Amino acid sequence: MTIFEIFRSHADHNQAAKMSAYMRDQFPFCGLPTPERKKLSRPFLKAISAIDWDFIFALWEQPEREFQYFACEALDKYKAQLTPADISNLRRLAITKSWWDTIDILDRIVGDIALRYPEVNKILLAWSLDDNIWLRRIAIDHQLTRKGNTDTTLLTQIIV
Repeated sequence: MTIFEIFRSHADHNQAAKMSAYMRDQFPFCGLPTPERKKLSRPFLKAISAIDWDFIFALWEQPEREFQYFACEALDKYKAQLTPADISNLRRLAITKSWWDTIDILDRIVGDIALRYPEVNKILLAWSLDDNIWLRRIAIDHQLTRKGNTDTTLLTQIIV
């Protein structure tokens, strides 16, 4: 069975309605609580050895939100393999089906790339001026986990 069939075969419509309501009915859900979703997706995540953007986009295009969560988990697991060449794909995800739940994962992934490749900071400065609120949020929040490594000059430029 595919991850698509697995998630849908374990759907809980009552739970799905509650999950969708919590997210202000922005997205439909299968109704898989996080522990169950992670348990069901674990074998698929283990089988992934590198980012396959076609698969990530196929997950992202599914209507149910759990598929975007799985895509974020795969990206997070292999974020060390991502380079500035992947930023345009991450941007595509960020501006599609945008909401705080996935953006707050994508900002850490983009932040990891920017920490390893400082040339990405120019892109984040551009995102800070973008009309898309979610790109601006990533630009502001991408350094959240850096603590002592926060580039306060960059953060100031982004905020201003």
